[in-house]
Amino acid sequence: MFTKKERWFTLLFSTLVCIELVVGSFENLEVLRFGTKPLILTILILYFISSSPGIKPKIKRLTLTGLFFSLVGDVALMFVPISETYFLLGLVGFLIAHIAYVFLFLEHRNKQRNLVAFSLIILAYAGSIFYVLEKDLNGLIIPVIIYIIAISAMVITAYARKGNANPKSYLFVLAGAILFLISDSFLAINKFSQELPFAHLSVMGTYSFAQFGITLGILKLKK
Repeated sequence: MFTKKERWFTLLFSTLVCIELVVGSFENLEVLRFGTKPLILTILILYFISSSPGIKPKIKRLTLTGLFFSLVGDVALMFVPISETYFLLGLVGFLIAHIAYVFLFLEHRNKQRNLVAFSLIILAYAGSIFYVLEKDLNGLIIPVIIYIIAISAMVITAYARKGNANPKSYLFVLAGAILFLISDSFLAINKFSQELPFAHLSVMGTYSFAQFGITLGILKLKK
């Protein structure tokens, strides 16, 4: 499933993620996260750029838009302890990333695919998360609803690629999209509802490999 280059990158990427998870788990190492956290998306962007000859320009632009604004969101969320305004900035960054991914996945949408059952599952899941959070959102209800709609659409459009993208690309992208939804669920519950044990490990672990899956899946289009 992996080429030699992909195996080496997977090893490097996994090592960086492990370092970030360790650094983020100890308060006395927290300052190091200003280097380790942005490095995850930065290395993914650089790998995509170096590996994307053969990918259509529009696909490349949409992928890089999603990755770049995810990096913007990552950096913004690191400054939330200073001001909650940074949380909104992070939300906007990830919202733009999800919209870019929606348009990216629609490029290979299988119009013959029936999306009703899968869409209902995703919307039911997203709705249940909103139900848990709703009483604690205060003035963020509308932004969070918009964000939930965007990430749900991202997962549904990833599913809609089945049969119109090669199987490896489809599976990597769908797995990445689902992990992204799970990661954001952990993040939202931990922030608004109740503190989760090992929240950093849950959020960053699923998030990092969500982006990895989407990126590798798009690169598999040229295989």
